[in-house]
Amino acid sequence: MTTAVVGVILNALGVLLLIALDPSGYDTPLLWWVAGSWLISLFGLWVMKSGNRRGGAIVVILGSLFFVPMGLIAIYGAAKVLKAEKIAKQRQIVQAQWEAEKIAKQNQSAASPPPSAG
Repeated sequence: MTTAVVGVILNALGVLLLIALDPSGYDTPLLWWVAGSWLISLFGLWVMKSGNRRGGAIVVILGSLFFVPMGLIAIYGAAKVLKAEKIAKQRQIVQAQWEAEKIAKQNQSAASPPPSAG
């Protein structure tokens, strides 16, 4: 998630650079598009921090598309978050299967009669 945060901060620097270099001031449609895209990325970070990491990562990616090539940093960071979430979900599934097999073996050994000593 750190990479995504750094990428969104760099995108903010892109917005500030556009403001500083734009001779027409704040009345250009490009500035509004760039600022809106950055706000979308910032909202995505907030969603990731709130607990919905997958949804937030997707929003960060969508908001950073306008900033390519500099936005690729945030896109890469959000993609890393998506990959980590996928791995964590797969790990949960494997853990649940392992627990179920363990319980089934315990139930099977408890239900089988003890071996006769004779």
